[in-house]
Amino acid sequence: MTGPTGPEVARPTVYVANSGSNSLSVIDGINLTVVTEIPVGTSPQAGVVLPEANLIYVGNGISNNISVIDGSTYRIITTIPNIPSARGMAWSPKNNQVFVSSFAAPGFVTVIDAENHSPIASVPVGNGPVGVAFNPLTDLVYVTNYNSADLVSVIDGTSHAIVSTINTGSNNSHYVAVDPARNRVYVTHGTTNLFTVVDGTNNSVITNVNIGNTSVGVHANPLLNLVYIGNGTRVTVLDGDNNYVITANINLPSGPRDVVLTPLPVNIMNSFPAYPLYAITGNTVSVVNTATDTLMLTIPVGQATYWVGIRA
Repeated sequence: MTGPTGPEVARPTVYVANSGSNSLSVIDGINLTVVTEIPVGTSPQAGVVLPEANLIYVGNGISNNISVIDGSTYRIITTIPNIPSARGMAWSPKNNQVFVSSFAAPGFVTVIDAENHSPIASVPVGNGPVGVAFNPLTDLVYVTNYNSADLVSVIDGTSHAIVSTINTGSNNSHYVAVDPARNRVYVTHGTTNLFTVVDGTNNSVITNVNIGNTSVGVHANPLLNLVYIGNGTRVTVLDGDNNYVITANINLPSGPRDVVLTPLPVNIMNSFPAYPLYAITGNTVSVVNTATDTLMLTIPVGQATYWVGIRA
């Protein structure tokens, strides 16, 4: 995409939930500096960015509520109560709803009307639900159930009914990501070396890829056709068409819990076009140049980072 002065340059804002500091760090994705740190509830462990409304939802796992933050003023505009142990979130632009997993047994997903920030439904799923991802191509929501063997629950984004349950074939399904361009769903696993690729057309497993270690965060980039997986103390890169590992080791200072990639190229550290990857690693954010698959720098944030999101 081009403009009057050349290629369009994104200016992303990166958000990091610090579960040990009870805060949300806001990072300028170009200057790679912390803009502010926003106090939220106790032990924030989940979040989602609502780009159209410029809002950030932050799920507080111990205070059992959600902080709703204005992305322009960095102020909390409301707090949604009675959302226990929030662990994963996804936003459906079709219905402007947020789906929130609660890490419990039996587990459930709360559906929130993002217009008025009020819960409208509770959907029973498996035990210990963690990751949540929305597929805009099919209007389906995928929920990993960490304590229900290998199960992933599939929810209709409009009716809120369970329409399928996927047996991934590998235990402790952890985080999940969707590539709507290829209609594929990717699932990480907390206790095995396998990474699951699912066909979003019929919700069947295509393959389980051995990536050499247990995995947590995952991000699919449809434009680049690449999948980035937090894997041990590194990031592994998977080819999105053929499901094979093309980069096994982007080494980081510590294990990445969650990862996110800017959806548009940015001009960062005199490198353009670049699609930087932001990975939360302990008390820092590691910034990776995906053109060279090398670590550029680390940014100190709060304590015990748990979730990272981005607004381009």
